[in-house]
Formats: sequence, C-alpha cells, structure tokens
Amino acid sequence: MLRSILEQDIVHRAGRLAAYGWAEALDGLSRQVRWRGGAIEIDIPGGGDHRLAAPG
Repeated sequence: MLRSILEQDIVHRAGRLAAYGWAEALDGLSRQVRWRGGAIEIDIPGGGDHRLAAPG
C-alpha cells in the first residue's frame, strides 16, 4: 500500500515538473524543501540550509 502511494506521488510530481518546473514539483513536499534561485534548498534542523545545484 505505501509503495503504491509513493509511486503515485512520484508520477504526480514528475508530471508537474514536466509541465510547470521545479518550484511546482516541490510544492507541498515539505516546508523544509523549496526551489529558490535556480536550486533546491533544504532546511535541516540543527544543520542550517543546504543548496543543491539546479538539476538538469
């Protein structure tokens, strides 16, 4: 059951990524994950912010 839910979420986010870009694909994933300035930012409690280079 959990696997099915995760697969559906991946398909949904992949569709949003293709249609609207990274900001929309990440929307609603977590308050700690966001698209800003051409990179994915992740807030890690006690560890500060981390930026990942723009995918693609």
